[in-house]
Amino acid sequence: MNNESPWPYRTGDEIAKFFRQCGYNMGRLSFSRVLWTEEILSQINDKEGIIGVCKIIERLLDPRDWLNNKKLLNQLVTELNKYLHFNGYEIIFDGVKERHCVREKDKSSPIIKEATKKLALDVPTVRKDFERALSSVSTDPEAALTSASSLIESVCKTILDEMAEPYPKDQDISHLIDAVVKKLNLSPIGHIDQDIKRILGGFSNIVKGVGSLRTKLGTAHGRGKSHLPVDSSLARLSIGAASTAAIFLLETFENRKKLIGKEKPSKKDIVKQYWKEVLDEYSGDPLPFKICPQCGNEVLNRRSYVDYEKDEAYYIVECKECGWSEWTQ
Repeated sequence: MNNESPWPYRTGDEIAKFFRQCGYNMGRLSFSRVLWTEEILSQINDKEGIIGVCKIIERLLDPRDWLNNKKLLNQLVTELNKYLHFNGYEIIFDGVKERHCVREKDKSSPIIKEATKKLALDVPTVRKDFERALSSVSTDPEAALTSASSLIESVCKTILDEMAEPYPKDQDISHLIDAVVKKLNLSPIGHIDQDIKRILGGFSNIVKGVGSLRTKLGTAHGRGKSHLPVDSSLARLSIGAASTAAIFLLETFENRKKLIGKEKPSKKDIVKQYWKEVLDEYSGDPLPFKICPQCGNEVLNRRSYVDYEKDEAYYIVECKECGWSEWTQ
């Protein structure tokens, strides 16, 4: 392999073998390698169009041929994407199949495009599930269903982690969404407005529906002989629903965090803070007042005297500004 270029060098026989591995038996190379390869690619393109071209590219990027040259593989993907861009295609990595595949660019629905921006957060598990769902929606719809459900599960667990809350005993999507809905006050029961109650009730049902689809049609479980293939449009719908749910949960959680500092403190917290400001808990003084608890004056007079007859010591602190005083013995 040429170390200065990501393109692998192949002899004439190796080029012919490569095409056979792609399913094209074109015989032996009979003239210039470059001209012969261009002629074969032209024939495949004329006969099969983009499907044939994608087959060639995906075979070229077979990860088994690049185990020790991942850096060159990435360079090759970048180089190919520069050209595919002008035809509306791109090479992406399918996390489920663990290999590269070619797909049409910007085929996602508007909500999925919006989710791509919203979910570009620094949470590896959420980002990985979302990218896996997008990458397999056309090539492996069943896997996309599974990833859509995993996306919501990852978002729920991330929110519970951030809130320092334990996961439910059963960590399926139904129990996870119930736990998060309760913590974020998104239960329909907690709202009076009937329209809001309907929307929140529908939200939970949609999320649980995504989980049910994963169970029945996804790749999380085995399949019986009556299993029907999943249409990519259903997978795309599930990803759109999961993305909308994920955005809603994350935005609700972020808004809740912003309001935490603005919440009205409890009476207990107010009293605790009051005495923290008034008393010096680390002072050895019998009357460790830092300020007058009545008017807030910081200048306090302190005195003490000893009753020798009773052998007792008395300590007094007073504020001359408002007349407040306190004593102990």
